[in-house]
Amino acid sequence: MLNWLFKRDQLNEAHQQREEGRALLKRLSQNHTFIEVTPEASDTGYRSLILAVEEDSILLDELFPGADNLKLSPGRRFDIDCREGGYNISFSAVLLSEEQNDDMPVYRLTVPDYVEHHQRRAAFRVKVPAASRMTVMLSGFGGAAVSGVIVDISSNGVRVNVGGLHPEELDAGTLVSDARFTLQDERIKCQLQICNSNFIRRPYAHTQLGCELRNVDTATQARLDRYIAGLQREQRRVLYQQDIDHE
Repeated sequence: MLNWLFKRDQLNEAHQQREEGRALLKRLSQNHTFIEVTPEASDTGYRSLILAVEEDSILLDELFPGADNLKLSPGRRFDIDCREGGYNISFSAVLLSEEQNDDMPVYRLTVPDYVEHHQRRAAFRVKVPAASRMTVMLSGFGGAAVSGVIVDISSNGVRVNVGGLHPEELDAGTLVSDARFTLQDERIKCQLQICNSNFIRRPYAHTQLGCELRNVDTATQARLDRYIAGLQREQRRVLYQQDIDHE
């Protein structure tokens, strides 16, 4: 009986998250908010718009600069970020098909199970390139140690993907007293305060942990800031080169 009630509550929560996410996506579409799109296994970002939010899919406008060199086959994941109404919004969705609208390519994606949204943070967050994402070991939170991957980073926080459904001990509010990862050949040890924790079923089952960095010494903070500044410079250089190539 208790298991049935627990599963029912999980399903209700998942349905509520999905409907809240759908409402956010509709607002982005109605307001013609620009979104930043990063295809899976690509370090290049593109700009687009959400054209429509339908029952089982969302429709994205063409990618800018053009994605002619990309081989976008169904099943590829798109990571999407934007800012709207004082909030950072991010989600992942899977490509269903590439279609044509007035002889221009548009992209039909799955409706995401969860749309992350929170007030803008003071520190700017940057994506970690897929080729250099860092494995992080999490322990000291009351459960068995788990490993994850840092997918984006700011001077005071990280977002971590953990495979599968996370342990109950890694809910929002948990302090991970021992977090370790390697940053450019330097071992980093710190604490992580979990601010949000969300299970995502597609395109693969994983949990996203939004975390605040704690107990970071001055030397480590300086290394983090230099690393983030380098990522920002490289990403600006790539975008600048794309603009030149498409002039």
